Parts: sequence; structure tokens; C-alpha cells
Amino acid sequence: MDAYAEALRKALYASLCLSAFPSQLVERQSQPEIEVATSPELLLPPLTVSRKSGESCLIEPSINACRVSFCFRAGDALDGLLAASFHTFMRQHAEHLPIVRRHPVAGHDVSFLVTDAHTARYKVCDLIDFFVAFASETPGFLRELKLAVSAQNRAAAADFVRSFSSTARRDVSEV
Repeated sequence: MDAYAEALRKALYASLCLSAFPSQLVERQSQPEIEVATSPELLLPPLTVSRKSGESCLIEPSINACRVSFCFRAGDALDGLLAASFHTFMRQHAEHLPIVRRHPVAGHDVSFLVTDAHTARYKVCDLIDFFVAFASETPGFLRELKLAVSAQNRAAAADFVRSFSSTARRDVSEV
């Protein structure tokens, strides 16, 4: 396991100690404090874990929820487009992954929201393993997608040039 994954695991372990905490404003309501931010004393300072390659993870803990946001390296427009398409795919399949946020935090590609209800339903160790695996495997997946798109572009360009050169040969032979 690399240093990024180990640091991410330790930060998540410290941040996912969540407890059921009802709203201080509305009786019998429990809302994720990190989302509504009605009581600043219940918010903990955010943590950022990053790699030299530009990938990073922002962890924003509170007393009853934790928002985890990932930013993957975007070297060019294609990287950004693939990351946006990947997040759109995840949003469309959110019923299978209930911790996905509909809109990522500004400046990040994908965001998750873990509440105290999620930690009661799932094991915290399993959630941490998911986040570490997600952070480790997603950049490779996005690189593979970029290579596949580039290969398709090369094949299309070669076919276009081949058809253009055969048309030019026919035009020359007709003269």
C-alpha cells in the first residue's frame, strides 16, 4: 500500500467516528451538519490528503456526517471530460451507492456523504476500504478510458486519411 492510501486510511478512520446528533434548531430532525452548517461548533476542521501527481481527497467531518470529495488529475480537456462522465454515471446509479452526492464540492470530481445512519448500516472499516480502493483504482480506470478514446480517435483519423488519399488518387487518375 502506498503512502497516499495509508494516509487516506488514517484520516478517514479518525473522521468517520460519527454519532447520532439531532438538530439544535428543529425538534426531532437529524440533518447532516456538514451540509446544513447551522452550528459551527459542530464542524471539525477539514483535512486534505494529496499526492504529488495532483490527486487529492478533501475530508470534511462534523459530529453526525462526513463529506469525502476526490479530485483526480486533469492534464487536459479529455481528462476533465472523462471525470465528468464518470461522475454522471455514478449519479445515475446512485440507488446502488447511497452515499454519492448529486453535486460534487466545488473543485472536486466526485463527492460522497457519509452520515451516522450509514455508519450504523455499514461497517466503518468497509467504508474506509471502499474509499481507499476508489482513490487507488479510479485514476487507473480513467487512464484506461483515455487510452481507449485515443485509440478510437487514431483509428478514425487513419480511416479518414485512407479514404481521402484514395479519393485523391481517383481524381488524379481521371485527369
